[in-house]
Amino acid sequence: MKTWRVGSFSMGITLILLGVVLVASNWLNVSMYDLFMSWWPFLLIIVGTEMLVYLKKRDDEDARIKYDFLSIFFVGIIGTIALSFMFLSVSGLMEEFRYSIGHKTETTQNLPSYSEEVAGRYERVVVEADGQDLNIEASEHDAVEVFGTYQTINEEMVVTKIEDYLQTHIKGGTLYISLKALPTVKGLYNYQPEVRPTLLIPNELELEVRGQNYNGKIKLYPSDLSADWVIQYEGLIETYVSEQSDVLLEGEQLLVDNAHLEETTYKIGDGKNRISFIAGNSIMVYTQP
Repeated sequence: MKTWRVGSFSMGITLILLGVVLVASNWLNVSMYDLFMSWWPFLLIIVGTEMLVYLKKRDDEDARIKYDFLSIFFVGIIGTIALSFMFLSVSGLMEEFRYSIGHKTETTQNLPSYSEEVAGRYERVVVEADGQDLNIEASEHDAVEVFGTYQTINEEMVVTKIEDYLQTHIKGGTLYISLKALPTVKGLYNYQPEVRPTLLIPNELELEVRGQNYNGKIKLYPSDLSADWVIQYEGLIETYVSEQSDVLLEGEQLLVDNAHLEETTYKIGDGKNRISFIAGNSIMVYTQP
């Protein structure tokens, strides 16, 4: 005669799923709150499966039913939790509950401005940008400048020094600029501050941009460019050129003016200066008067 312990099955499966949620939260860097919100319907499935198995075993003459009261108590608790979440979802209160748990005030702050006079000391600028949306504009001024804004929900996390978001290194005639990601808030509510810097570069300097942020965006404003640029970036790239520019754009796929023209090269004027794209996505090109 086989013995069936009512309640043990639900408790065992629930503990396994809870462990999977905790591991996924740590490995995938996903909020535990978000995982639990998608996991709770399994509680109903577990309890329902336990009830069906119990009903079948009860009608089996060869089965011996033994009640595990600790497990039944545990199953009752998780069943109550599952029904509570179901009520919140059906009534529309789930979003209100989620908002009240995760709501924080987001503020926009100014980044400390960086400026480096060129004065013939540099021929090239190399920018490492892996965690920011970056605007790059060719300038007539004889200085490399970085400024912009960042958003944060942490009142204690205020960027007061240039070194908090930017690092520079000079080697030979090359100025290296590394843009840093701001600290991530982790816990029940994960948050990554958004940084939106703008880089002004003298139009006679060569530029190389490197980045592997698939979710980021770079906007280019070459204007009166008189040097070559190389953009190696995996995220979205938008280039705004004027009809008076003298530039040749090269890439695997250039979508010009909302894909009215799709080419691997696009020239404005004589194409004396070159912008080469090494990118994982299409390059959006917009012409302006």
